Amino acid sequence: MMIDGFEVVKTLARGHPIFGKKVYVVGFKQRWGVFFYVECSGDAVKCSCRKMEREGLPCRHIFCMLRHNNLSRIPDCCALRRMRRRGDTKAERLDEMKELGHQVFDLASEDAQEFQEIKEFLEGWLEHRRSGAVAVGDNNAADGDSVPPMTKKTKLIED
Repeated sequence: MMIDGFEVVKTLARGHPIFGKKVYVVGFKQRWGVFFYVECSGDAVKCSCRKMEREGLPCRHIFCMLRHNNLSRIPDCCALRRMRRRGDTKAERLDEMKELGHQVFDLASEDAQEFQEIKEFLEGWLEHRRSGAVAVGDNNAADGDSVPPMTKKTKLIED
């Protein structure tokens, strides 16, 4: 069903008339009684269908609200994180690792042997990391650093 199959049937304001929340009741044009609630508060946009939370993509109901308000720009909160991500802060790197980890763990959980291999790898990596032995590159004498490579650690970018 296309975005044209929906329309904003009601707008509710909560709190301050300008800075408060606005809730748009979005319904099917052909099936009255089926409604979704698009809530706008500051820079955040949420829909009761929860597609943004599940898939990271704005739903038809959000697009319907944007069309209703004659907005031609998708809010930053609705843009895919991977399209905005630069990967240079700890939080962004953590988000990227969580996404990747989720995919790996989902696949590994389907097979007992793969699960055990991944689990052992992660436990070994954690043990190695906790021991303080972190290799992050070679140890050139030209860099003026006499720290052996197994204890040398590089911080990527200040957060």
